[in-house]
Amino acid sequence: MVRIVGDLPNLYVRFDPDSGETVDQAVATGRAWFGGDTADDGDDDEAELVDDLTLKFGYTYAGPPFDDPRHPSAKPGTRLPHVWLDENTSTVDVWANGLALITDDAGWAQAAGRKGLVHRHDSAWRYGTVLVRPDGFVAWRTDDPPHDDADTVLGEAIRQTLS
Repeated sequence: MVRIVGDLPNLYVRFDPDSGETVDQAVATGRAWFGGDTADDGDDDEAELVDDLTLKFGYTYAGPPFDDPRHPSAKPGTRLPHVWLDENTSTVDVWANGLALITDDAGWAQAAGRKGLVHRHDSAWRYGTVLVRPDGFVAWRTDDPPHDDADTVLGEAIRQTLS
């Protein structure tokens, strides 16, 4: 919960009104939790440092806690890589209006069209076929070409994503 406390010029934000933790304290806590800017607590285990870009944009819902946003994987549970598909369209434009499929395979694009799904078929895309949630996270991915059951496979991926 975010609460604004005070008035200008002494305005600051609290995340938790009970503890009074400010933004700076929350950032320090986050850095300490992920291994950065910690005091020597006598523990000899060195934690891996996580840079700000990775901390903000690289967190995942599956697998390791982070996916390097500078070298995205497009694996399920990670953010969809931002890729310019043409001069005026990026991957953000495709998923920004809801569940979407991005693929470099015309067969998967046809299956998406039959399902009424927003989709983009583009040879510039190099991450296989991905189903993207409305929040920009990859829900499902395949590198396989579509088979006769592409509609069934895609339908099941959509059903699982929406359930």
